[in-house]
Amino acid sequence: MSRPLRAHASIPLVFCLLSAGFARQARETAARADGAYTRSVELARQALSRRPGDAGLLRVLASIHFRQGRFREAIAAFQDVLRVNPASLEARLGVAQSHFQLEELDAAERELRQILGGPESPQTAQSRRDLAEILFRRGQHAEAAQLLRAAIERGDRTASMWFLLGRALEARARDGRRSSPPQEEVQRTEAEAVAALQEALRIEPATAQAHFVLASIARRQGDLAGAAAALDAFKNLKAAAPAVDLAGAAQAESTFESRTAIELGRALLAARDLEGARAMSAHALKVEPGSIEAQAFSAWTALQSGETEAAADAYRRILERDPRHAESLWNLGRIHMKAGDLQAAAPLLLQAAEARPGFAEAWELLLKLAEEHGILTERVEELARRALQARPSAANHAKLAMVLFTLGKLDECARVIDEGLRRHPQDPDLLGARAALREAKAQK
Repeated sequence: MSRPLRAHASIPLVFCLLSAGFARQARETAARADGAYTRSVELARQALSRRPGDAGLLRVLASIHFRQGRFREAIAAFQDVLRVNPASLEARLGVAQSHFQLEELDAAERELRQILGGPESPQTAQSRRDLAEILFRRGQHAEAAQLLRAAIERGDRTASMWFLLGRALEARARDGRRSSPPQEEVQRTEAEAVAALQEALRIEPATAQAHFVLASIARRQGDLAGAAAALDAFKNLKAAAPAVDLAGAAQAESTFESRTAIELGRALLAARDLEGARAMSAHALKVEPGSIEAQAFSAWTALQSGETEAAADAYRRILERDPRHAESLWNLGRIHMKAGDLQAAAPLLLQAAEARPGFAEAWELLLKLAEEHGILTERVEELARRALQARPSAANHAKLAMVLFTLGKLDECARVIDEGLRRHPQDPDLLGARAALREAKAQK
């Protein structure tokens, strides 16, 4: 017969005291979190009293519930958004993700498939990822892998996406070994899984779970040394992960409330309620005066109010703290540009673009400055390439082709035109560029 357990019979007193302290701290953290959540909900309701039924404000209220893990309340709030704006894919995705968090996978899948049935958008990219996760959980590994491949082909080439593809393919190969299909098929699937996982690690070496999945593949293939090495890498990365910082919880809750005020302020700005936006900006700064995000939003509301010098001073102060703050670089550069000081504007705009390489508008504006005002002309080819990389539009293909044509790089110019016409077959600028290139080659 087993002995009855005795409370704390063999646990040192110091551990009991530490555990009690940890539990008390956790309770205090939860209380602070509830306080920040309650205040944030009240802020949203105050904003909604200014603009009842505003879809942007309702979306912020839904995000408050979602961030706090109140998923039932989040679903109700996102559905309020959809009643006002049935086309809101952001709200529909919010409903889907809330259902997912509640393990209501069928309901989540219905919403995700409705998004995927429409035009391409940032929400459809996320919906592919989320639907792939649902399929993976259900053991539909082949279907999950197919969705993830499609997402990667459409440009979502992040480390996490490559990891998810590798994980789905590893599970598919495991299924294949159990059902005994042709061995070559399993080997091909495993090889694709390894390639995907290695790509995830190339992009983000701290992707610990990729090592764990690689260990599983190596073990199945009989490579025990490789499996051990992958497991060691996994354990080392997990051991190096930062511990939970309960001491920083108070700051985190200030950030929760401050960011809520900023989101509400942005929604009010979108509704042209400048007075309400400035009130939210002031609240964000009061709650978290050292926040660069709150300072930047305050500068933006000042700029929208026509207080250009105050905004410029605020952006300069932010850049003293964070010289690569893209929003401050961009807006300060635009302030100089509107004042006609293009020489002062260009370096700031360039730094903003370099801080956010996917910022297409920045590269396009810099290219325009080079072409029309002779600024940064020594970098015109680079600017044209970066603009095209950030936004592969017909116009950006045509601009790069023109730059290459001017520089005498005719073969490369032809490749850019051909690529552009594959994407935009009937674009008149690209068709004209191809005709001009052929004429130039004929004359040469």
